[in-house]
Amino acid sequence: MESSIERIRALSKGKRTDRVLVDLGTVGQGALQLGSAAGAALARSGHLRCLADAQRRNLCMHASAAAALGSDFLRVGWHRGAGVRTADAVPALSLGLAWLLGDRDKARLVDAEILALRLPAQAPWPLKVDGEEQAHEALVRELDPPIEGPLGILGVLLGRAALIELLAARSRRGEALLDWAFSTYAEVYSRVISGLPERPHIVWYFDDFVAAPLRAVRESLMSRWRECLRQVGDRALTAMRCDETAWAVLPELVKAGVQIVSPAVAPAASSAASLRDGLPDHVILHGVTDFDALLDALRGGRAQALIDVAADLAQLWPVIASPRTPLARRTPLAELAWAAGYLKTLDVGSSRARREVLADRKG
Repeated sequence: MESSIERIRALSKGKRTDRVLVDLGTVGQGALQLGSAAGAALARSGHLRCLADAQRRNLCMHASAAAALGSDFLRVGWHRGAGVRTADAVPALSLGLAWLLGDRDKARLVDAEILALRLPAQAPWPLKVDGEEQAHEALVRELDPPIEGPLGILGVLLGRAALIELLAARSRRGEALLDWAFSTYAEVYSRVISGLPERPHIVWYFDDFVAAPLRAVRESLMSRWRECLRQVGDRALTAMRCDETAWAVLPELVKAGVQIVSPAVAPAASSAASLRDGLPDHVILHGVTDFDALLDALRGGRAQALIDVAADLAQLWPVIASPRTPLARRTPLAELAWAAGYLKTLDVGSSRARREVLADRKG
């Protein structure tokens, strides 16, 4: 296979791949942060980077920096240019909510004010970036959530306690607010995607399902998620970070179109393999690779520990190798690139190769 894009497409169709795909520095637990050793090293080497997530202070790297890190993936979407002061780039609200609220000086609103909210024409900071710098034919482009999920939006505007009460009541008022939240959420994605120089290959979603009882998820939210994913996910793989409640309804989410799933809470080592239980064979796991164990094994030259990392990937296959716990800020760029390079030597894309790796672990 010639490119990471071909590999992710093969993976999504249950076909074999010639090596493991590695996702570093982009979304979730594997994102590089402002002040990280790896991010600083990239900047010293002249690689462009932007602040991508104001609240979490995550960095967005351009294509050359992603390649230097060893990532097969490129984050696209919200970017803040290098010339913008850091203090200006960290508003109290997420960018998506800042865009939605416009010049309002408060986030807590009454129902009528919420239902009247519409996205202003101008985004809070530029969506378009230099196409020559950001485009890269070999890398997979993935869009991280540009705004909180529908429940997250309502949780900020109503208050969390009021949101939980609303979800439990199943009233006409609640239905109207949920319709508005999902419609607005889908519009944010559509507007962000239309502002990008190239369409993403993967679109990420996340919502705070834990705020809703399971009955409300199944009776009120799942049909709305199906429609939302149908509207936004055209020609892109659908990915979702899932908290415990979302994981409990994962079969329904998969039927709704979710193709890549990542646990929002890191699984315990003893339960990592159980993540595959009950999932269709074509669903790709992301954010489940123990990079701490991998880096320790590389530093110590421990062959059996490296085999164990490979065996975990074989058990969880199909999988994208991305950290299951947040990357330590002090981890050097050279070590992250070393880990990515090792993972790319692994050929577990065929059932025969996976059997051989698992046999090596037992041996």
